[in-house]
Amino acid sequence: MPRIQFNKDVFKQLLFQWIVFCHVSFRQVEEPSFRLLLGYLSATSASYTFIPQSLPHSGSTARACHAALFTTKASTHLIVGISFYYPFYF
Repeated sequence: MPRIQFNKDVFKQLLFQWIVFCHVSFRQVEEPSFRLLLGYLSATSASYTFIPQSLPHSGSTARACHAALFTTKASTHLIVGISFYYPFYF
């Protein structure tokens, strides 16, 4: 994936394409955990290839990752004023 400069119009187009194609509620952009995810991605200095490589490649992989996060050392952590039931280590 080539490195490109952030463009808010392209971001909005991709965001709404995902929302519409995946039947996601428009209200999900208000969800604190979604906003935290985007804030974390924009604040990281990870290489542009690391994030795509870190994404689960299937629904079953995502389900397994979720189960592993939920069952291993699950505890409540406070991050940016939001309480989660996952082990976060920033």
